[in-house]
Amino acid sequence: MVSEPYVDSTLRVLKLHGIEVQRSGRRFLVPAPQAYRGDRIRVPGDASSAAYLWAAAAITGGTVDVEGLDEDWPQADLAILPWLESMGAIVARGPDSVRVSGRTTLPLRANVDDAPDLLPLLGVLAASTPGRSILSGGIHARRKESDRRAETVRLVRAMGARITVTPQAMRIEGRLHPRGFAYGGAADHRMVMSAAVGALAATGPSQIGSADAVTKSFPGFWDAMARLGVALEKRR
Repeated sequence: MVSEPYVDSTLRVLKLHGIEVQRSGRRFLVPAPQAYRGDRIRVPGDASSAAYLWAAAAITGGTVDVEGLDEDWPQADLAILPWLESMGAIVARGPDSVRVSGRTTLPLRANVDDAPDLLPLLGVLAASTPGRSILSGGIHARRKESDRRAETVRLVRAMGARITVTPQAMRIEGRLHPRGFAYGGAADHRMVMSAAVGALAATGPSQIGSADAVTKSFPGFWDAMARLGVALEKRR
């Protein structure tokens, strides 16, 4: 099974609404009849959106605090935090927030089978960190809003890093200061936001197409980046 934290999150929501699911490995039995029960629950902040803000801090050596999170809730993209730590960033966890600070300086080894949406973001982090990073798994990322494996390769190369691809893994030779780049074509929210994070480490301005793609998951993304001090110019 891949993307298993998404399954775990679904089961958590069902349980909170009174639905019993019996699980044995990859088999799920939902007895009938059952009825959903209304309740008051606190919806946690979205780790998938927060990942881009944390990565922005790590790729520039800045500091970003994200509030409203619940690390006990099964969210696949919380995996970004231990991966950032392994790359040298500092992660400070509070009762309701997570702060990331410090520059990534070490290459990364990560298997993204359970968090395939992070593949493009990890690609730009690897491209801007000296040394050889290895990203394995995530074959099913080909079937997202775009072929994210192919698009990650294109983005990493646009940043000036070297990348070698096998059916099982990507090997990325990163550099501390990627060149400014142009990336467009894939109207995929995760590719566009990853490219924006990659642009923060570049030595010159970058041009990122399909800017409106972010509205699918993070409509306030560009405003959030501007509040963090990123210089943006949106063109039609």
